[in-house]
Amino acid sequence: MESIQINTLEQVPAGLTLLLKKFTDLENKISIPAPQIPAPIADVLLTRKETAKRLNITLATLNEYSKSGKIIANRIGNRVLYKESDIQNALHQVKTSKI
Repeated sequence: MESIQINTLEQVPAGLTLLLKKFTDLENKISIPAPQIPAPIADVLLTRKETAKRLNITLATLNEYSKSGKIIANRIGNRVLYKESDIQNALHQVKTSKI
């Protein structure tokens, strides 16, 4: 690789232009693969009983949390299910709101 010599102030713009071109050429030669985005993991759905047990609360308390919007409930047919990610988000909000 040839060196770039700058001896006077008048040579600075041309030297910087040449340096930028060399960096661009080098960047084009290096192929860095784009980061792979992992596929979203399917949410695990939990029943009311499983969710209450996991949170160590009663079904009545879970019902109140669902009505107040603290935990998002999903109705599928006549069943009420909770997504694992929604439970984790609710717990995270509780932890951060106490600080």
